[in-house]
Amino acid sequence: MIMVPQDWEAFIKNTILQVEKGDIPMTRVNDAVTRILRVKMRAGIFDAKRPVLRLNAGIAEQLQQRDLAREAVRKSLVLLKNDNKVLPIKRGEKILVVGKSANSIPNQTGGWSLTWQGTDNKNTDFPNADSILAGIQDAAGASNVDNPGTTSGIDFTQYKAVIAVIGETPYAEGNGDIDGTTGTLEHARRTPDDLAVLNAVSNKGVPVITVFVTGRPLMVNQELNRSDAFVVAWLPGTEGKGIADVLFRDAQGAVNFPVTGKLSFSWPKSACPTALNKGEQGYDPLFAYGFGLTYDDDKTWTKLDETTRAYGCGETATTGDKATTNLELFNQTEKYPYALFIGSAEDGQWNVPIGTALTKALMAIKVETADVTVQGDAKKVTWTGQKSTSQYDDGTGQFYVQPNDLKSRNLGSYAAADVALVFDTIVHESPIGKVEMRLDSGYPDIASMDVSALFKNLGKRSVKLPLKCFVVVPDSDTTKNFSFKELLTPFLISTNQPFVASFANIRWVPNVANDADAVKCDGSTITTDKATTDLEIFKQTENATYLLALGSPEGGKYAKWYDPIGTDLSKGHASIKVETTQIDAANDAKKVTWTGVEDVAAKGQGSTGQFYAQSKAQIDRQSYLNADSALVFDTIVHQKPTGVVTLRIDSTYPDIATVVATAVFTNLATETKSTVTIPLSCFVAEKTFSFTRMQTPFLVDTDKPFIASFGNVRWVAGAGKDVKCPS
Repeated sequence: MIMVPQDWEAFIKNTILQVEKGDIPMTRVNDAVTRILRVKMRAGIFDAKRPVLRLNAGIAEQLQQRDLAREAVRKSLVLLKNDNKVLPIKRGEKILVVGKSANSIPNQTGGWSLTWQGTDNKNTDFPNADSILAGIQDAAGASNVDNPGTTSGIDFTQYKAVIAVIGETPYAEGNGDIDGTTGTLEHARRTPDDLAVLNAVSNKGVPVITVFVTGRPLMVNQELNRSDAFVVAWLPGTEGKGIADVLFRDAQGAVNFPVTGKLSFSWPKSACPTALNKGEQGYDPLFAYGFGLTYDDDKTWTKLDETTRAYGCGETATTGDKATTNLELFNQTEKYPYALFIGSAEDGQWNVPIGTALTKALMAIKVETADVTVQGDAKKVTWTGQKSTSQYDDGTGQFYVQPNDLKSRNLGSYAAADVALVFDTIVHESPIGKVEMRLDSGYPDIASMDVSALFKNLGKRSVKLPLKCFVVVPDSDTTKNFSFKELLTPFLISTNQPFVASFANIRWVPNVANDADAVKCDGSTITTDKATTDLEIFKQTENATYLLALGSPEGGKYAKWYDPIGTDLSKGHASIKVETTQIDAANDAKKVTWTGVEDVAAKGQGSTGQFYAQSKAQIDRQSYLNADSALVFDTIVHQKPTGVVTLRIDSTYPDIATVVATAVFTNLATETKSTVTIPLSCFVAEKTFSFTRMQTPFLVDTDKPFIASFGNVRWVAGAGKDVKCPS
């Protein structure tokens, strides 16, 4: 039994060939098969009834031991800090909840949950689960809990406590590995946004309780210093209410459930601890194996050391000293020892040198000499998205820089010098798909970054891209991983969709990564402009930017998640139907019927239906968030929802932001026109969602029966100010 998930057909063919050639003895195959059959026979598999005929088969309740799971969550929580005994919290008081994991069941469940890495999941994939936010709302009273989705503009005087739910995002196997050479155990180094949240809410006169969602102990000295109480929740799975059970007192003011968890791993005090196992020589953790406070403990807290490292545990700050001069890669001409290349899967032509040629082309990518600042100083790169007949060609084209001898260089001194990859560019045609920037030690040892947002606007600009923003992609099939000490490719940009841009003066520049004009690590440059006009999304007819569509897993494998409505008066799937109707004037609205019925061809993929508006390309809408804007639409509820209804805005799936809007529609009178206003700040971001690259400004999603009409959908500048988020 061998796990070969991707190339299983080639594996089978090759195994048969090697057996026929005698490279693999038939006795070895027989031995392997016999061992598997023996285990299955001993397990009684061949004598047992078919799974669908066994006891309790088909009874969903038998799979939902929720009380037991909730108890496990309560007992697994570990209290690391509780200054002034701020925990447990009194019920009924006003609470502010912040942090990306407060309303993220995917973050609670981690990897190997529905999907391999767990990164493709969303809250609606867990219909029988409760988020941590839901647990807090249940314990404190929904009206007492604010979760604004932002940490700006908050009046802290109205709150008795702040609960910040932060931590790791899902991973599995190699993608969760921390490279011992280039990486450290410091959480803030990989997730600076969490520290930014705590910086925004600490020292405001209100106690901060941090709930840390994580798959392992990490260095969190800065986060601990900014918290009055700190609870390690590990990965609590589907039972977020188990956390609130412990955080809050009971209705009479007594301890509801004691905190009893103890560390099953030692907790590091530094980014690169050398001895973390109990009994090791030099064992000196921040919290020892078995540590865990109770609510009876009264421990005096001493501020922790916040020393950080800008380089990996296997690197030194003085490796070649910190770089002080630019690393020139291309400036009008190739800079020795570096040269320019293009590549694609067309006949395996991944290393095509450009040299002095004015033009070089493959089907997926074309490079021409062009002008950015002076004549002939740039390369204009055209990605076509075209595919050759090569078996593995998906249309990807790469434009990159490597040494002309194709040998790695030790650039460790740059990694320790706050370096940014800097280049001048003119965007001629914005990308319609994902654009990736990469650094390579040698494929597949890479560090990458989604830079789609960088190129959304046409025109000329200079780009500073901090090297710290590139995320290392571990390779589980080799013994070495990405390292600046063995850097082969200091610049690579690729996409498999149409995109045209020119590039000039490409270099690495020390000490500019923290400049105000440097690119953010989500690939965006945040504008401070404020929108002053409404963004019309749908008003009687589709406008030129946003097209209406419906989506569902109709048909199974080739699910119709994007099915444009166009001029059709009626369009439907098994789970959703859209008809032209009236709210104020003839044909000014769309009546949407969610049936809750799964398409027979969907094969267990669910009965979700989506009604939404989408643009062809991503557009910067940050100015609307800056202007306290709101999503506003007119609606008539014909049949109230029987399940969870989610409002969504997307960069591109899975980079989304959501609001649970069930109560919004449930509380509206049926067959009566209402206007709904949801502040954009209420939408909770998932993955790398950003208002700077918006594609879907309106989406309604549910998998249970619900009927409503929608009209005059728009974003209204200023309409979100002083409007509370749905509870």
